[in-house]
Amino acid sequence: MKQTELRFVENFKAYERFFLSRGKEKVLKIVILYLAETRQPNITVSFEHEGYAWFTFSEAMKVMARYPDNIKILTTASDFLKKGSPRPKLHNNLPPLSAK
Repeated sequence: MKQTELRFVENFKAYERFFLSRGKEKVLKIVILYLAETRQPNITVSFEHEGYAWFTFSEAMKVMARYPDNIKILTTASDFLKKGSPRPKLHNNLPPLSAK
């Protein structure tokens, strides 16, 4: 996808933090989510991803039903788009990471 084929929605950024288990070790995973739009129906994803799918809001709510934090982000993103005005960044009530 060319950079000109993707438009990021300004003033929206959400963070999701969780731990993964790698053997006996717990690893902190941080996911930063943005809103963007494209008219391209076919997307190429990196090796880090298993795939992608396009969903309506109600379909996405069903798919994400097992993940309460993701439901919160999805609902916040939907509200943000409906209002069309800048809102504070959603951080899932977690403190910001300190730089080291």
